[in-house]
Amino acid sequence: MDGHAVILGAGFAGLLAARVLSERYERVTLIDRDPHGPGPRRGVPQAPHTHTLLCRGLIELDRLVPGLSAELVSEGALTADPGSDLLLVLGGHRLLPGPIGATTLQASRSLLDDRLRDRVLSRPGVELVTGRDVVGLVPAGIGARCAGVRTVRREPGSPAEVVPADLVVDATGRGSRLDHWLAAEWGTTVPADRLPVEIRYASMATRLPSGLPGQVRGALIAPTAECPYGLALLAVEGGRHLVTTVATGGHRAPRDEAGLHAVIRTVAPPELAEVLLAGQADGGVHGYRIPAVRRLRYDRATRLPGGVIAIGDALCGLNPVYAQGLTVAAQQAAALADELDGDPETLPQRYFRAAAAVTEAPWAMAVGSDLALPEHRERRTASSRITAALTGRIQRVATVDAAVARQFVRVMALLDPPAALTRPSFLARLVAPCARPTLPVAVG
Repeated sequence: MDGHAVILGAGFAGLLAARVLSERYERVTLIDRDPHGPGPRRGVPQAPHTHTLLCRGLIELDRLVPGLSAELVSEGALTADPGSDLLLVLGGHRLLPGPIGATTLQASRSLLDDRLRDRVLSRPGVELVTGRDVVGLVPAGIGARCAGVRTVRREPGSPAEVVPADLVVDATGRGSRLDHWLAAEWGTTVPADRLPVEIRYASMATRLPSGLPGQVRGALIAPTAECPYGLALLAVEGGRHLVTTVATGGHRAPRDEAGLHAVIRTVAPPELAEVLLAGQADGGVHGYRIPAVRRLRYDRATRLPGGVIAIGDALCGLNPVYAQGLTVAAQQAAALADELDGDPETLPQRYFRAAAAVTEAPWAMAVGSDLALPEHRERRTASSRITAALTGRIQRVATVDAAVARQFVRVMALLDPPAALTRPSFLARLVAPCARPTLPVAVG
C-alpha cells in the first residue's frame, strides 16, 4: 500500500469511505471542523432525529465493517423486519404486516457514528484531524488533477495550509462546495437535479410506560395529499423511543412537546397515539429543515479532474423522510470498494458511474413520492402521474394482500429493484388482489 487519501468530513459517509480506502492507501486522513467525542456534534444537526439503516444498508455495513452491527446490537440497538415489526401507513393506507426476510438496524445516530468512528480509527494509517475548515482544492502543477486541499484552522488569524493528497473524497454533506471548487479551478460543469421540498422536522426522545401496540418496534406514517404531516417512530438503545414529526409543503413543525403531541393526535392511529402521549420526554424537542433535495451528476460532468470524488449527501441529498440516506451512503462506499482495483487515474469516472447506478432507484422513488404531494402539482410529468397512480394502487391493495405488501416493502428497503413492481405476475394481483394465490417474492 502507498499514497495518501484525504476525506473531507468524518460523518457516516466519510467514515465508511475511510474504512474502504484504508485497504489501499498507506495513509488516510479525515478532516472535520468539529471536535469529536461521544454524543451529537454540530456537523450532524440531524442526529437527534430518527435514523435507520434499511435492509440493503445493513447488508452493506456488515460487508464493509464486519461485526459492527453485532456490536451495536450488544449495546442496545435493535434489528427489525420492516414488514412485520413496523407499523406502516403509506398514502393513507395501513399495509398488511408480514415478514420480508431481512432486517433493518435501529439506533441513535450518535451511537452509530461513535462506534463506526472507533472501528475506523483503529485501522493502521487512519487519522482524524479536527478544528479545520476546508476552503478549496489544490490543482496539480501539470495536468487536470487534484493534488490536495487547502485548510484553515478554526482559530483567528490562521493562514491557509495545503494538505497534499493522491485522492480527495468530499463527504461534507448537503453543504458541499465541491462543484463550485471544481468550476473555479478546472472549469468543470456539473449537472444537477434539484427539487424544492420545504420539509421540517421536530423530534423528541421519549420513554414509554408500555410497549407499542402489536409489539412493533417502530412506525412510519407518511404525509399525504390530504394531510401534510407525518410521523416516524423507532425504538432505540437505552429503552428509549425516538419520535420524529414531519411537516411538508412549508407547514410549521412543532416547537415544543405540546405541539408534537398535537401532530401525534392528528396522524397516529388511536391505539398508537394513546401509548405515545403517555410517554415521558427524555430531553427537549429538536428541529431540522430541508429546503430542497439535490442530486449532483458528476457522472455527466465535463472537464472532471482526476483525484477527487464525492460520497453521501455531498453527492445525493435525499429527502430524509424515506430513510434512504445512510443506506445509499453505504452502497456508494461499497461501489467505491469495487472500483479500487482499476487504474487510479480513471477512478473518479468509474466510481461516479457506479454511484449513479446505485443512487438512481432511491432518487426516483423519493422524488416520485414528493411529486405526489399537492405543492408539486405543477412539476408533475406524464411519467410521474403514471408512477403515482401505480404506487397508490399498490398501497391500497397492500392493505389486503400480504404478497403485494411484502414485495412493496422489499422495494422500499432497497432489496429489490423498482422493476419488481411492474412484473406481469405482480400487476395481475393489483387487478384482483383477493383472488390470487401467494406470489413468490423476487430476490435481487
